[in-house]
Amino acid sequence: MTAKQIGELFDILVRFAQIIGAIGTAGAFWVTWATLREMKRQTDLASNPQLKVRFRLPKRISRRRSAGRSVLVDHYQREPYETWRRIITQNLDQDISALEDQHLTLELTNAGKSEITQVAVTLALEVSMFENEVLGFSIEPTPYEWPIEAMVELSERESVLVPITNIRYFPIYICRISDVRYRDVRGNHYEDFDGPPDTGTKQNEILRPRRSSAKPEPALGSEDQ
Repeated sequence: MTAKQIGELFDILVRFAQIIGAIGTAGAFWVTWATLREMKRQTDLASNPQLKVRFRLPKRISRRRSAGRSVLVDHYQREPYETWRRIITQNLDQDISALEDQHLTLELTNAGKSEITQVAVTLALEVSMFENEVLGFSIEPTPYEWPIEAMVELSERESVLVPITNIRYFPIYICRISDVRYRDVRGNHYEDFDGPPDTGTKQNEILRPRRSSAKPEPALGSEDQ
């Protein structure tokens, strides 16, 4: 092999080594970038808020704080309570003195890190009478729906109570939440939350009609009936 051929072969080997080096550098850069991106994602997740929603039934509500938690009473609804109080007292003769106030309440807790500053949720409530032939007539279920938007200051592990209504005279009810959205102090928006989507169907056996207690005609909530 001549000196010229050896020089050409050397040049080829140098260029090949340069190509391999460039590929290796790009690969190392990609691995480093992917690693840093994953680390950032994990850090963001660790610092994000996490809204936890629970249904509560306190017997009393306060306009200030309850057990160290703030209370937002702006969304309290009296109409369901008043409507079903009239329906029950005008249609049932049985003893209902054992009934107690119970306030359907949303408990909102920040189970994450970043402070939550706003929570929005759609709440749907349906109240109905027991299905049986005791009354001799039917009382139609009453559906309610409210959008709730609350300005809050929920730091890590802090909670706020949002009373909805008094269920004292509800024979059967189910409450559902949907369209849950919240925002943190950094202006980021979230929709995932920890909690059940509804209360499940709840029954109050004290309000189950007895055969001796039914009145002959329905009274559906008018004060004059």
